[in-house]
Amino acid sequence: ITVVFGEPVIVPAKKRPTYEQVDLVYRRYLHSLEEAFEAHKYNAGCDRDVLVFSPQLKGSLVKKASFEKEWDKIKHKVDKTPTKYKKRSGVVEFIFMGALLSAMFWTIVVIAWNSLERHQMEYFMLITSFLKNIFSP
Repeated sequence: ITVVFGEPVIVPAKKRPTYEQVDLVYRRYLHSLEEAFEAHKYNAGCDRDVLVFSPQLKGSLVKKASFEKEWDKIKHKVDKTPTKYKKRSGVVEFIFMGALLSAMFWTIVVIAWNSLERHQMEYFMLITSFLKNIFSP
């Protein structure tokens, strides 16, 4: 297996990119892949091979210089599509997950407690008191 690295593609940070912006970066990325393939295909023994992208692109691949020009034209556009879900704070998820994990833990403890035989229950109580001594302040 031959592994090669091409020119890195610098992707400008956008919180909510438009479809046009994503498409432009994608076409720039594919151009970088094509350049790396063409530069190294002879060393890899693939000199007769041709790189084909599927599905076919609607536009042409974008070189670095033309990417910067096209990006300058569209960089200020904002995606106005309404978000499907309202952003929640992390506190809600934290509280919910804590309650869920606590309920699952105590369910397992109750099931284990009810399934123990009388002689096993003494062993379980010994382990419980040991853990209580370890974790109590």
